[in-house]
Amino acid sequence: LEEGWKALAQKSAVLKRSLFWVGGPADQTYIAKIAVRGFNLAGKLDLKELAGVLSGAQAVVSVDTGPMHLAAALGRPVVALFGPTAPWRTGPFGPGHRVVRLDLSCSPCFKKTCPEGPCLKNLTPEMVFKNLQGLLADTEA
Repeated sequence: LEEGWKALAQKSAVLKRSLFWVGGPADQTYIAKIAVRGFNLAGKLDLKELAGVLSGAQAVVSVDTGPMHLAAALGRPVVALFGPTAPWRTGPFGPGHRVVRLDLSCSPCFKKTCPEGPCLKNLTPEMVFKNLQGLLADTEA
């Protein structure tokens, strides 16, 4: 997963937009490894500051987490990556979002951990980037 996030960050350079990486204090080390470009704000923002950063985003790429739901609630377009959870159950809700998930027989399983993890590991940076490009094109049209 780490290499996939790095590759997505590198691919996104052609979009000529700033990247902001968010997460909690426990995410700081992981994000420091994957944030090959952009600003690592993990563990540095309270909820109000996070909302401020997300409200200014042209697009948000996220797994099924609190920041994804906050971005959607703020009306920001989201590329949501799903594996063990179900987008029809947990969102993102509202218009203009894109969900990226694999149609696997084991997904959604709703497990916290998976010995194989193909549902997220096999989401390629290319798949995510293509959806991000499409989302940005939709919002700029």
